[in-house]
Amino acid sequence: MPDPDRDPFLDGRDSVSKARDSFMEERDPFLEDCDPSLQERDPFLEDVLQGGGGQARIERSVHDGVHALVVMGELDISNVGELRDGAAQIPDVAPGVVVDLSDATFIDSATVGFLFELRKRLERRGQALQIVSPPGTAAERVLAMTSFDAGVRGEPDLDSAVAAVRRSVQLQR
Repeated sequence: MPDPDRDPFLDGRDSVSKARDSFMEERDPFLEDCDPSLQERDPFLEDVLQGGGGQARIERSVHDGVHALVVMGELDISNVGELRDGAAQIPDVAPGVVVDLSDATFIDSATVGFLFELRKRLERRGQALQIVSPPGTAAERVLAMTSFDAGVRGEPDLDSAVAAVRRSVQLQR
């Protein structure tokens, strides 16, 4: 039976590290008999596996008790762990969380998966989630394509999203 207190966001990080380490240490045996030029490593893939894929900056702040994670730049599988780490530090007593993707220039499926899991985790804890993804942004297009709940991503800016979290908490009481 799954442990309800275990945080699924933190699972799997060791397997990613193991895969990265394995990739960095071993040559592919299938390439040994191939043309030597095919044995070269893909520099982009090496960069991603070493944590240099997307370039994102994540800033944490607190507004009237509501915790905010503001993302700037490209958020993908190589650095979504930074967002996961920021979310893991939010206390259970916080009314909720705002993830501001206004300045995110790219998000991938790892980011979307994390946001779905974050929403479930916060609901279980009685906390609200708001995602800022204004119309026309990369994040808004991806979240709309994945049918991410429009009710948690309808606010145009950080201040409005914080107010929405506060209203949501008041309605629950």
